[in-house]
Amino acid sequence: MALGLQMGLAGGAGGAPTYFGLWFDGVNDVVSFGDVYNFDYNTAYRIKFSFATTTAVTCAFLSKHNTSSGYFRGWVMALAAGQIRFDIINTGTNNISIRTNATYNDGLAHTVEARYTGSGLASGVTILVDGAEVATTTLSDTLGTGTTLSPGVPLRVGMRGADDTLIYSRVIRSVQVLDGSGTVLSSWLGDSNVDSGWVDKVAAYNGTVSGSPARAVSYDGGVTWAQE
Repeated sequence: MALGLQMGLAGGAGGAPTYFGLWFDGVNDVVSFGDVYNFDYNTAYRIKFSFATTTAVTCAFLSKHNTSSGYFRGWVMALAAGQIRFDIINTGTNNISIRTNATYNDGLAHTVEARYTGSGLASGVTILVDGAEVATTTLSDTLGTGTTLSPGVPLRVGMRGADDTLIYSRVIRSVQVLDGSGTVLSSWLGDSNVDSGWVDKVAAYNGTVSGSPARAVSYDGGVTWAQE
């Protein structure tokens, strides 16, 4: 299994790949976009990404999450026992935590969109999978008006936070950050030249690519992946 970010759509004719990505090795590959999208509890926003995995291991897909603060302040999109989880955190006791009832670690490509209204309540969170709202369970609903700002903490892909020693190996095909109305603020999709396109996108946000993510390709629209 690996973690790859979709770098754009290419032609599929003549056996050519239909998607390109970056293959993360699950050892030391992680992407940081720098200190961007520092949302507070009263800000409406959406996080959208596509992934595929067969793992049952708990792991973070994306995070803007200050684990070194002792409060775990910020937000994180994760997978736990195959279920999608969205946490919005002020402290370990003041937070919103929502998970899907269904599991999605079937190895197929899934697009997840987590929506938050800025209400400070779990009822303000909706999770969509493959374009449809799914049933969820509320694990915690104690955020209230506690700040979720985590200045100085980068938006990471493939890692929860600075104290996380495991860089989880999964496939992520695309990452988007949107405002509350659904307007795209940033869309990290790149172009068909996966290596330069991805690096250019990261550099534009003062970000970094750690480790040596390899090139990944899909010949069936992102359903299955292979490392080149």
